[in-house]
Amino acid sequence: MSNLHQSGEELIQREVFNDDTLTKPASVNIGLYNTSDSLADGDDLAAITTEASGSAYSRIAVALDSTDFDVSASGSNFVASVNKQIEFDISDDEGSFDGWFIAINYQRDGDASADDHLMFSGNLDTTYESHVDKLEVDQFGGQLEND
Repeated sequence: MSNLHQSGEELIQREVFNDDTLTKPASVNIGLYNTSDSLADGDDLAAITTEASGSAYSRIAVALDSTDFDVSASGSNFVASVNKQIEFDISDDEGSFDGWFIAINYQRDGDASADDHLMFSGNLDTTYESHVDKLEVDQFGGQLEND
């Protein structure tokens, strides 16, 4: 299950309804965090205080195209998911991670310039401790539900 945050909602609506001032980003960045942060719908990246921070860790860039993402119907919903395995190096981190997030760089309405914003977040299938040198994950994505 994933959560589409307000900055993600804004981006999707502006892109769909032809906001000429918006340039679609070429990629998103995926990161790890601990869900003890309890992200809310209106939160942005600053609300993530438990992101992995070891020197070997970095967010992973994923292209916003059919090379890296699949969009498919799932019942009455649509699911966008990363179609490749992603590897995070958390070998020198001291945290535990049970969540993922997608950050996207664009200029939000009212901002002076483009910046990274929280688009989606979700839970991993288990909690991973830092003694797991490399974490390979293949379950990133978001679902837009038809309510």
